[in-house]
Parts: sequence; C-alpha cells; structure tokens
Amino acid sequence: MTQTKLLEIRRWLFYWCFASFSLGIATQQTSFFLFFLFQVGLAARYNIHMAGILDKGRRMGALLLGWIVVAALIAQARQPDMKQTDFHWALVSFWILAPAMVREIQWERLHRVLLVLSVPGILHSVYWLLQPAEIAHALEIGFSMYPRAEGLVSNAITNAEGLAILACWSLARLSSKLSPRERRLILIHLLFSILIVVFSRVRSGILGFSVLMFLTALFSERSRRLSLIGLGVTIVLSIGAIAFFGFNMASIEERMILIRNSLKLWVQHPWVGIGPDRFTDYPLGGETITGHPHNTWLGIGVETGIVGIVIYTLFIILLGHRLWCLFRDRKQNPDVPDWAIRAMCSCFVMYLIFGIFDFNFADSELLLFHGLHWGLATQLWRNRFEEENREEKPKGRKQAA
Repeated sequence: MTQTKLLEIRRWLFYWCFASFSLGIATQQTSFFLFFLFQVGLAARYNIHMAGILDKGRRMGALLLGWIVVAALIAQARQPDMKQTDFHWALVSFWILAPAMVREIQWERLHRVLLVLSVPGILHSVYWLLQPAEIAHALEIGFSMYPRAEGLVSNAITNAEGLAILACWSLARLSSKLSPRERRLILIHLLFSILIVVFSRVRSGILGFSVLMFLTALFSERSRRLSLIGLGVTIVLSIGAIAFFGFNMASIEERMILIRNSLKLWVQHPWVGIGPDRFTDYPLGGETITGHPHNTWLGIGVETGIVGIVIYTLFIILLGHRLWCLFRDRKQNPDVPDWAIRAMCSCFVMYLIFGIFDFNFADSELLLFHGLHWGLATQLWRNRFEEENREEKPKGRKQAA
C-alpha cells in the first residue's frame, strides 16, 4: 500500500477517533489506542514526526500530567493501606495528533463524521425519554423522578455536555456556505440536541447551550437570527421543563456538602493534595456523602495541591492565549477555515463553563475529547508561529544587508 493511501487511512482514522466520544468510553479508548498504533507504524516506516511531549506549546501540559502522576505516587506512598491510586491519564490525548496531519484535515468531513457518529446516541436518548413504561411509571410516582437520557456515554451529564460540544461545531459551520440539505440536517441535529438536554434537566448543559447561542449571536452576524431563536427556544423549554419536572434541590445540597468537604481536605493537604481519585477515602465531619467536588479548579487543587492548581491555571491560560491568537488571525490562516477556529474557541468556553459545575478531569470520556481539541489548537498555533518565523527571517537578512 502506498504512503499516500496510508495517510488517507490515517486521516479517516483520526475523524473516527475524534468523533468516537459519542459511542461510549470502550469504543473511544479502543479508537484512540488503534489510532496511536497506526501513527507509530507510519512514523517508523516513513520517518514521520509525531507530537513530542516537550515540543513547543506542549511543555506546560507535560508538566501538568507529570505533576498529576507525582501526586498519585506521593499519595500511594503516604497511605499504602488505601486503594491503589489512579491518575488522569486521558490528558495524553493532547499529544496524540501527528503535527503534519493537521494540514491534511478536511474540516467539513470532520464535522460530518462528528454528527453521523452521534446519531446512534441521539436516537437512544430519544427512545429513553419516550419509553411508555417510564412515562406510565412517572404518572404514578411523579415526573420529578423521570430518568434522564444518557445516550451511549457514561451518564446524562456527560451526554449533555458532549452534545453542547457538537453544537459548537454545528453553529460555527452554519455561518459558512452550505447546501440547503446539509443546513437542514445540521439544524435538525441541533434541535434534537437541545430537546434531549432540556428534557433530561441537565443544568450545566442548559447553561452551556444558552451561553453558546448568546456568543454565536454576539460574534456571528450571519448566524445571529438563528442563534437568538435557539436561545429563546432553549430558555422557554427549560422554564417549562423545570415547572413540569420540578427543581432538584437535593442535588444542590449534596454538591455543597462535597464542596465543604473538599475545602477541608485542601486545608489539611495544601501543597501536594490527597492524590487523584481519592475523595471517597476521606469522609469528613460525619457526612455520609463522599466524592469529588463538582468544580474543576477545586477538584484539581484538592487532588494535586497548590502546586498542581498553579500548573493547571498556567496551562489553561496558555491554551486560551493560543486560541485567541488563532481567532485574531483566523482570516489569514491557510490550514483551517474560519468556522473551525471559532468552533474550537467555543469548545474551550464550554469546557470552562462546565468546569464550574463539574470536575472535568474525573470524566475520561470528556477529557479525551477536550484533550484532542487542545492538541489541535496547539498544533495550529505552532504551524502559524513557524510560518511567521519563516516570513520574518528573509526580511531580517535583507535589512541587515
């Protein structure tokens, strides 16, 4: 098989790997592993450069992952009688994309694969919400206990937040030139996504969709009318769903207990934390509820201490700066269309919003998905940075002469 054909296969494997989030954690992890093996084989055969862990733009991510592992080892050494500690390995997706492949991506196809592979999860979600037996049961005991749609992923919150990420791509793509048929299909996908999130009563998902619609209306004149309509539909349906199903205050109270416990743990283990995935080993104050706080900054701070939260904050700031540079220069970027850059920027905003209400690093599915977005953005930024350097060098030699 020729190198050209193998590179084409790699590109399609990447599309599948990127979109495999919607098919559940087993499929996603298997897809990432096979994609990695395929790239290693290509690199060995054709001397193709793979993303180095200490390449420019990836060093802070390497420092963060390294410190997470160190925190895990310290926790294990400090309390060996507890369960074997884990670490948030899914961050490795940040390095999985070979640099040269970014220039080969066909962004429209990537978006189409994202939507197509999400259809089974959407159909399952619709079926789950419309089960006659569940509706009959809810009529007897009350709709406040009505189940929420999980799609094919681990839980309803992961499903809702994943649909919001897909909506980032779809809304950005709608601002570009599309055929009437594809535009209708994208709108149908968006509508079903909103309905699933609203009637599953996932608060972070509802907020995510609302913020996304607002930002799209603010920054995209072409999609402004559509986004405002979507925002109105989301708000009206959400108010109706809350009025009909009720508002789960018990969930809020549980989260407050977890936050209080986490703050106590942070005071007790300020510098290196308790170690990743060890919240259930530390019940405090007689509380019967244990687990991670539903906040990413607090969760990382408790697990990896002050050192970890400083590294993580710098990592996020640098990612935001790279995305801002890409957004600022998006009209002059030959590697990627304007709408794709705006999609990645929106996904980053969604990550920050969801991090207020959830511990994103505790969800491997979403962390793999986000990590791949971060790797894409970093490599696009590197490509742009290298092009600017090449343009400046001849100019500098000429001036010196």
